[in-house]
Amino acid sequence: MLIVRQATPQDLDDLARIWFQTASFHYGPIFGGASDDFTIDSCRAWWTSHVEFGFIAHLDGTAIGSVYGGPESHGHVARLYVLPEVWRSGAGHALAQAAEASLARQGFAEVQLWCLAQNELAHQFWRKRNWVHDGRRVELKPGIWDFGFAKKLTVSSTQSE
Repeated sequence: MLIVRQATPQDLDDLARIWFQTASFHYGPIFGGASDDFTIDSCRAWWTSHVEFGFIAHLDGTAIGSVYGGPESHGHVARLYVLPEVWRSGAGHALAQAAEASLARQGFAEVQLWCLAQNELAHQFWRKRNWVHDGRRVELKPGIWDFGFAKKLTVSSTQSE
């Protein structure tokens, strides 16, 4: 059974492991391999210092996916990762839905995210969920671009989490 719930500090090791394993699998070829500053510890540190809220997905009791978000100055969804061996389990959709719903309850009418230009699977995933490329782009390294996506939300009448 798939369960998505708000992440807690006790989930930090699973969150870091999911991020590290999934990003290494998918982005290693794009960036030319693992970076010295991309380790389980750096993933754990990122969650600790940057994440305002996060969700974790469990399939049959095993942590398999995560997403984080936060208002920053706008509603923001980031680092939606699902372990490759369980793609198409519905976890990605459920995690995206949880993050969007959380931001809508916080009063955000529009949310944003960044997606590597080379990650066409992710582009398809977000477009299926009514996200659109909004014209933002930034070059991370020569020839490697991040594209901005945005989505309009229906703001919930309840502003609390």
